[in-house]
Amino acid sequence: MLNRLDVHMDDVLRFTTNTNLPSDNNLCERDIRMVKIAQKIFGGFPSFEGAEAFLAFRSYLSSAAKQGANRLEVLQQLFVGDPWMPSPSGTSP
Repeated sequence: MLNRLDVHMDDVLRFTTNTNLPSDNNLCERDIRMVKIAQKIFGGFPSFEGAEAFLAFRSYLSSAAKQGANRLEVLQQLFVGDPWMPSPSGTSP
């Protein structure tokens, strides 16, 4: 592992020179953790379709939150037939 860190030192420490990059990967870890929690609470997913629906719902809310949208407003828009859409890459929310 030490050899890999030495070889990829520029990539590993990139957050120290580029302040736009986070120093951790907590957002991704939190997204994955929610799936594991749901599996523990529900004892797994009853069907493949149920798992797909859960993951689509979580992905939709996670994307909205990461772009600064209010999750409740996003859900309200979804249920009235006017779904929120992410901003195109490179633009602000």
